[in-house]
Order: sequence, then C-alpha cells, then structure tokens
Amino acid sequence: MFNKLFKRKSQPKDSQESTDSQLDPTKLKEDLERYEHQLESEGDHEEQIHLQNKIGEIHYQLNEVDEAIECWNRSVNMMDKPGYAHTKLMQAYNYLQKESWKKGDIKAGEHYAEMVEKLMKHNKDSIRYGKKSNF
Repeated sequence: MFNKLFKRKSQPKDSQESTDSQLDPTKLKEDLERYEHQLESEGDHEEQIHLQNKIGEIHYQLNEVDEAIECWNRSVNMMDKPGYAHTKLMQAYNYLQKESWKKGDIKAGEHYAEMVEKLMKHNKDSIRYGKKSNF
C-alpha cells in the first residue's frame, strides 16, 4: 500500500536531457558567460538575485566552490529573508568543512564550521527580527 503512495515518479524526458547538458563543462562555461553579461545589464533587484544564484550554481557544478560562495554571499546580502542562496551557501560550507577534515586540516574545518554557525544565526535573526544585515 505504501509503495504505491510513495513511489518515485520517473523524470520527464526533457528534464533528463537538461540535466545531462548541465554537466557539460563547455555548456556550463557558455551559460556562465551569458549570465554574467546579463547581470551587468540587469537593473531589476530580484533578477540580479536570481542571476547571482545561477552563476553561483554553475561555479559549484564546475567545482569552483570559492567563486560559488562569493556569488551566493552577494545574493544573501541582497535578500531580506533566507532563501535559495542561504541553502546553497550552507551546502558549500559543509562541503568545504568535510573536505578540510578529510585532508586533516582541522583549522580550516573549524573555520567552515564557524561560517555555518554564523550563517544559521544570520538566518534566524532575519526571520525573527526582519533584520537585513550583511553576512
């Protein structure tokens, strides 16, 4: 009974094709250039946030985690409430923390753990008090 209720649905064919193209580094770099160009000419605040998030996601897929963090930080600083960029930033810091610990770099691991903690505090404050502060 529960298998029928919670059975995973297969992805539509279009989304499978777009997932395959997202992993192609050449395509990702072309998309990155296009989004960066759009960001330079975009005046709408919400669209700038959206483009920063897209650019950050592409950097992350290209394993350019530091560049992704920079983009998501800019996006977080433009937002009033926690959202997509906060989640992705948390994911990136957790990834870097885990990698640091695997390499035996305890100091870097602690730094990224501290960044996760600061981001969580920032999120709570923005929800509780409606504060818009730079992260």
